Formats: sequence, structure tokens, C-alpha cells
Amino acid sequence: MVAFSGSNVTQVSAKDADFGENARLTYKIERASYNKFQINSDTGVILVTQPLDFDKQNTYSLQVIAVDNGWPALTGSAAVLVTVVDKNNHPPRFVPISQHAQATETAKLNSVIHTLTAVDRDALPGSLRYSLVEPITAVDRDGRDVKTNTMFKVIEIIRLKV
Repeated sequence: MVAFSGSNVTQVSAKDADFGENARLTYKIERASYNKFQINSDTGVILVTQPLDFDKQNTYSLQVIAVDNGWPALTGSAAVLVTVVDKNNHPPRFVPISQHAQATETAKLNSVIHTLTAVDRDALPGSLRYSLVEPITAVDRDGRDVKTNTMFKVIEIIRLKV
């Protein structure tokens, strides 16, 4: 997923036991912001300042502090883990890109004649779904389209296994 500048990530908050002006808190990112995050010093809202891309880095660890307005100023800290969620931004592709298979006219029902393999950088292993799209066409061994008056009913004899 790509998160764009200005996107709200989360909001941190802290409590101070002091009263009045001494209890007023200011929030800061102390380290590891990677120049990709900023925090609103009054509200604790953490924003994205540069695009985040799951494919480049999928987590960020920030150290946030809250500073009170007392003298001497006291601080509290918290770790904020930002997890970038992957967006489906890569299309699946077959490996190899071009494939062909042959089946004899005596092929038995449910026999495997070819195994297709596809990969998708965004998909979990085993989560790709395959389907046949009609019209289904065929070519002969010389690469010429097979002409017929009836539609191929290949769907009835092919089972895709993933």
C-alpha cells in the first residue's frame, strides 16, 4: 500500500499528574522517523510526510516522547510501530509467459495435461485463483486456428490444480 503525505497514521496521548500549565504536554518524535513521519506537537497525531511503500519497507519503529511544561521538564516515552499494509498493486503473471499444451483426443476425464504456474508479488502463497475464459480456442500443431462449428467444451474435461 502506498500511504500519501498528510495521511493520519495514529494518535498518541499521555497523561500528566500536574495541574494547570505544568500539565500541558508537547509531543515529539525523538528518533527513527526516517523523515517520513511528523507529529502534531499539541494533539499527538502522527502524519505521513512522504509516501510509504510496502514493497520498499513494511514496518517503521518510532520513539515518541511527551514533554510536560513544568520546571524541570519531565518526559515520558512510547514506542510506536507503524505497519504498512500491502496494496494489490502488482498484477499476477504466468511463468513462463507463453505456454502451450497438447492433449490427445483419447485423453481421459480428469487427467492432467498441463500445469500452469502464476506468481503475484502481492498474493500469499497458494491464494491465486485460476479460471478459464470463454470463448476457448485451439490451434493445430502448425499454429493455425482450429475451425469448428461448435464451441469447445474444454471446461468439462479440464480441472485446474493449484
